[in-house]
Amino acid sequence: MNCELCGRVMLQGDESTHHLVPKSRGGVKGSTAILHDICHRQVHALFGEKELAIMYNNINSLKAHRDVQRFVKWISKKDPSVNSEQARAMAGIEIDRQLAPQLERRFRYFDLYDTDSFYFHYDFRYGARLYEIGYSYKWYRKVIHKKAVKFFYIIFGTNVVILIFFPIFFYRNLFKIELRIF
Repeated sequence: MNCELCGRVMLQGDESTHHLVPKSRGGVKGSTAILHDICHRQVHALFGEKELAIMYNNINSLKAHRDVQRFVKWISKKDPSVNSEQARAMAGIEIDRQLAPQLERRFRYFDLYDTDSFYFHYDFRYGARLYEIGYSYKWYRKVIHKKAVKFFYIIFGTNVVILIFFPIFFYRNLFKIELRIF
């Protein structure tokens, strides 16, 4: 038996009955389609029950939708035993690989004795081209210095408050111990 949406072979226990008109919209005794569990979840993730009842109440209208076609194209390349959790993990890995290439920071200089010639750069490929994006070490130091100075003042101010004001406000509790004997 094959899934009516993606056409892949269904394994035992992986089938799911999809009411073409949702049960909440009067489709209890209506026509159904046998889908993979993952395909069924995708249909309900893409469409609300009102949309399913009005616009996508047959398998052909579902297959004609652009997002369903993209999903079917993607899932048709996968093994029929792939479940929702495995598909989610695979999709995450594919997205990470395509959209977030591994960037490694590199360091380059033109003159070892001239610190103005130092700079950091990242190399990455997009298609057939190799791109290099970087910034000078001097600029990096300026940016880091601004942030480090702010951080220093925050830490210094916190220490002043703790070391000076806490003993003043909590003097009674820090130094005066009252023992009551009945």
